[in-house]
Amino acid sequence: MKHKFSTYWRLFWHFRRLRLMTMTEYRGDFFFWTCISTMWAIINFFSFSMLLGVNGQIGGWSSGEVYVLLSVFTILDAVIWDWLYQNMDEYRRLIASGEFTFVLLKPIRPEFLLLCQHNSYNNIPRLILGIGTLIFATKSLGIVLTLGLVLRFVAMFATSVVFLGTIWFALTTLALWLERIENINEIIPSMRQLWQVPGSVYTGVVSTFLTYVLPVTLITTLPSQVLLGNANLRTAFSYVAVTIVAAFLSQRFFRYSLTQFQGIGG
Repeated sequence: MKHKFSTYWRLFWHFRRLRLMTMTEYRGDFFFWTCISTMWAIINFFSFSMLLGVNGQIGGWSSGEVYVLLSVFTILDAVIWDWLYQNMDEYRRLIASGEFTFVLLKPIRPEFLLLCQHNSYNNIPRLILGIGTLIFATKSLGIVLTLGLVLRFVAMFATSVVFLGTIWFALTTLALWLERIENINEIIPSMRQLWQVPGSVYTGVVSTFLTYVLPVTLITTLPSQVLLGNANLRTAFSYVAVTIVAAFLSQRFFRYSLTQFQGIGG
C-alpha cells in the first residue's frame, strides 16, 4: 500500500513538471492568458465594488463579507480553470477521438490519470490575487487568522473542490454513453455565476433546491462563512456528507460505464 502511494505521488509531481516544461515552451501563450485571466478577476472585483457602492450590501452580507466571498470565488476560479477544466476537457477529447482505450491500458487507475495528468499555470496570478484580497478582507473585518481557522477553511474549500470535481467527472463520463456532446465540458463553467454571490441571495424553492438538492450555493458561501465565524455546523456536515456520497456514486458510475464501454469495444 505504501509503495503504491509513493508511485502515485511521484507520478503526480512528474505530471506537474511536464506541464511546467510545456509552459516554458510556449511562454507567449502563457503570458497572454495570464494577463487575460488576471484582467477578468480585476473586472469582477470592480463590478461588485460598483454594486456595493450603490447598495452597501448583497443578500444581507456587508461589503467586507462580500469581498471575502469574492476572494474565495477568485481562488476557486483559478483551480477550476487551471486544474478541473484542463483534465475534464482532455477526458472528453480522449473519448471523442477514440484514444480513451489507451488510458485503460495504463498500469495505473484511469481515474488518477483523468483527474491529475493535466494542468495549466495561466491562473497563478489570479490565485495570488484571490489569496491577497482574502487576507486583506479578513483583516479589514478584524478576523484573526489562527491556524485552526485556516485549517477549517482549507477543509471546507477542499470539500467544494471535490464536490465540483465529482459532479464534473460524472457529467463528462456521460460522453461514454452519448454521442455528439462536445459542449458537455462547458456546463460547470457556465454555472459559476450561481456561487459568485452569497447563498442568501436565493429565496423560496430556488434556495431550497440550490442548497439541499444541488448545493452549488454552498460552494463559496460555506468556506466564506467559516472564515466569518457564522457557518452553520449542520449545513457544513451535510455538505461534506453529500460530497462523500456524490464522490462514491460518481466513481461507481464511472466503473459501470467502463464495463459497458469495454463491452461495446469488444
